[in-house]
Amino acid sequence: MRKPLPLLACLSLLLIGCGPSIPSSSISEETPSDISETTPSEESTPVTLPVITLSINSSVNEVEVGKTLTLTATVTGTTQTPTWSISEKNPSSMDASINQNGVLSAGAIAGTLKVKASIEGLSDEIIITVKEVPVNVQITNTNKEVERGKTLQMTATSSNGQTISWSIIDKDPVTVEASIDPVNGLLAAGNVNGAVTVRAACGSSTDTMVIHIVDPTPHLIEKAKLGYRDLYRPGSGITWAKRFIGMD
Repeated sequence: MRKPLPLLACLSLLLIGCGPSIPSSSISEETPSDISETTPSEESTPVTLPVITLSINSSVNEVEVGKTLTLTATVTGTTQTPTWSISEKNPSSMDASINQNGVLSAGAIAGTLKVKASIEGLSDEIIITVKEVPVNVQITNTNKEVERGKTLQMTATSSNGQTISWSIIDKDPVTVEASIDPVNGLLAAGNVNGAVTVRAACGSSTDTMVIHIVDPTPHLIEKAKLGYRDLYRPGSGITWAKRFIGMD
């Protein structure tokens, strides 16, 4: 025969049976990895990148042939220095150059240049005109005649001291055989009488002079190698003046 449960035990079982059920899925153990320490949020400071600018600031845009011009550029936002180059030449035969200090050497040929300064993907350009220097050339020869078969040294001066080139631009008659060295100006007369127009040039400046090619200077008598007896032989027909001049 089963014994009846005490009254207190029955009440406890009744209360437990009437309570709400808790789903097993809602019960979980917390692990240290699930626990995070909450810290106040910090505001991030924005990084401002410097703005790089480049500008060629030369106020001079022309230079004479044979001279130099120093170009400068203003750079902000970086400590780097610009790279200099010549991006275009007109005519292409120009011999101008520029170094990395911005010093432009104009060379000897006139024209226009496009010079570029570059830095970190930026660039700026400037047009430079290379112009010829006004030159005064003057032939300085005082002797304007040369004998056939001989030479005559031509001379001239230029105001800029540059090299002078020589040429013959006209012959009268055209059969004249004269020629001139284009560098040193030595004129060779040839064997035909006449006249030649000689030109000295330096850049676009020129000067001309007409040189006459003439017969050799005639001797007073044709010299003869005469012995003492022949020179003084009576009846030889040689006058005393001719005897004197004709002696070697």
